[in-house]
Amino acid sequence: AAYLQKSGLSVVVLERRHVIGGAAVTEEIIPGFKFSRASYLLSLLRPQIYKDLELKRHGLKIYFRDPYSFTPLLESVDGRPPRSLLLWADMVKNQQQIAQFSKKDSEAYPKYLDFMDRLVSAIDPLLDAPPVDMAAITQGSLLERVKSLRSLQPLIKAGITLGSQFPKYYEVLTGPVSKILDRWFESEPLKGTLAVDAVIGAMVVEKILVDNNGKAYGVVLQDGTEVHSRLVLSNASPHHTFLKLTPQEQLSEEFITMISQFDAKSPVTKINVAVDRLPNFLSMPNTADGRPLPHHQCSIFLNTERMNLLDEAHEEACQGKPSTRPMMELCIPSSLDPTLAPPGCHVISIFSQYTPYTLTGGRQWDEEEKNRYADNAQKLKTAEAIKYHHKKALF
Repeated sequence: AAYLQKSGLSVVVLERRHVIGGAAVTEEIIPGFKFSRASYLLSLLRPQIYKDLELKRHGLKIYFRDPYSFTPLLESVDGRPPRSLLLWADMVKNQQQIAQFSKKDSEAYPKYLDFMDRLVSAIDPLLDAPPVDMAAITQGSLLERVKSLRSLQPLIKAGITLGSQFPKYYEVLTGPVSKILDRWFESEPLKGTLAVDAVIGAMVVEKILVDNNGKAYGVVLQDGTEVHSRLVLSNASPHHTFLKLTPQEQLSEEFITMISQFDAKSPVTKINVAVDRLPNFLSMPNTADGRPLPHHQCSIFLNTERMNLLDEAHEEACQGKPSTRPMMELCIPSSLDPTLAPPGCHVISIFSQYTPYTLTGGRQWDEEEKNRYADNAQKLKTAEAIKYHHKKALF
């Protein structure tokens, strides 16, 4: 909306809720405890947006995490003390951590990062570039084709950057993460930790006004108010936008079929938790003063110490059952920003999957089912890897 207004358009933003901010809103759900209700990390905010909208001047402060991930292992083999994998921005520290499980993986890790960095350098410019208009290239006038061909330049540069290794990078983008990681590493804790980012997420207004020519010209709100405009942008899912909000008679059968077949279901459940003390991990016990340690200030991965745990969790969800050992990513934002919770207390953001959108047996995601899932997540955290005292959990 800000970009459109800066371009000279008159813009109105319609929020479904009473709080402005959408998925990035922060709310005091429990008195004294402030939660980012849906989002949990800022890593996907494009740097160019940060600069263009002068977000720093408007009060945005970014907290960088180092270390950036912590994976405590749930294990008790031959009296072995609890172990964990802590990854930093420092390569020497990382290799020391990885060497606990595999010296071979420790040596391969820098090469793996170099390989992935090359992919990032190729793809990153594409994220800020407009998508290629293939219809204009193949069917437009000569002038339109010339203009459209210019939009191919970032894509061409990406291909040049990847060079002869393009087939390997293509496999990274399209193949199963287990196959890719098995080629690089042998230790399960490292593969499980790296696999998390590859599997994350994998699984209103009342009505849009459309004229007889199939052009959207506004929206109708729940109270009946009509808001007219030259353009309507929807950030709802394709299913909701076209199958719920748009008059069906204005859409072709082929288009409706295509949208119906598009899988937009999410396997993710977000849990916000208020706690009266920091989680205490057996592999890295808390200090007596209760202050946050480095591993409290990064992403904490649970149930990722073996790749088969991710597979089992996914299979259960495919059968309509919430995972009995779901993958969980914990963030404790109050460990970096103490203003989010009362003194000595903390807020914890739990990103978990897999949870099926539709439960088996026709069951609904009512309060009983939600509490059952939260209780199971709590039970898992209180096992061997973590001693945990929770105050209240909220979806």
